Amino acid sequence: MAQSRPLSRFVYLLLKNPDGELVFLADSEPETSDMYSHPGQRYPEASGLIRDMFIHPQESVEGPLSDRWGRWVTGLVPIYGPDDTTVHAVLGIDIDATFWESGVFKAVLIPVIITSLLCLLVIILSILWMRKDRERELLQAAEEKARMQAEKLAVQN
Repeated sequence: MAQSRPLSRFVYLLLKNPDGELVFLADSEPETSDMYSHPGQRYPEASGLIRDMFIHPQESVEGPLSDRWGRWVTGLVPIYGPDDTTVHAVLGIDIDATFWESGVFKAVLIPVIITSLLCLLVIILSILWMRKDRERELLQAAEEKARMQAEKLAVQN
């Protein structure tokens, strides 16, 4: 499964043992890998969301979070038993957090640039509008002053 999903680094199944500990049931890593988690290996640093999946199952994504293998964004899916009500395991798929953050950055870059340019345009137009209003006020004041002086001259003659 990990090979069919090139963005995923780890694919694994977690089980809650009778003592309430989370343990690995299966791992997509080769057994020869230093990152391999053998069946029954405890996972004490599992997040609260992973632990909660066995009680309140719901497909979820969490992260970025760090564990002994690195920093990951994790997709989680409950695996139900034959009765379709009891969660027997949780499937986890990890994506490197740096890669994920890079994708998020790329996804928001264009909208942020466009929004920033639109805000800049609004600011520039507002400044130009205020200048125009100020110039109009100055012109009206000058016209009023000239009119009053012309009336004053007309009255004096």
